[in-house]
Amino acid sequence: MNSLIPILISALLVFTAGCKKKSARLQGDCVPEEAVIGQVKDLDVKVSVVVPGDLCEVVPVGSIDTRYYVCNMPEIHQEKGKQLKVSGVVKSDPQNADACCVYRLVLTSVSAD
Repeated sequence: MNSLIPILISALLVFTAGCKKKSARLQGDCVPEEAVIGQVKDLDVKVSVVVPGDLCEVVPVGSIDTRYYVCNMPEIHQEKGKQLKVSGVVKSDPQNADACCVYRLVLTSVSAD
């Protein structure tokens, strides 16, 4: 009986490891010099523009004019048209200060719907 315990523990570890949901690793704050102006939590968005290695633009589902430029979107989610649920810190965007409803978003979490 004692010889079965290590086998059962090993089997349990293998089984639970296979069930873990894969999550992409997020970078830290890629624009620390910009002011924090808000935050979003569990926001449903759709990827609208992808510039590989540079920028990913997302638009909240149902929004007419709000856009977020994401600088730390994991590559696994950089696909135009992909729907995601995101949370993060909203920052001012000095380059688009005159544009209405354009913000930077530094992600703290992201998941595919």
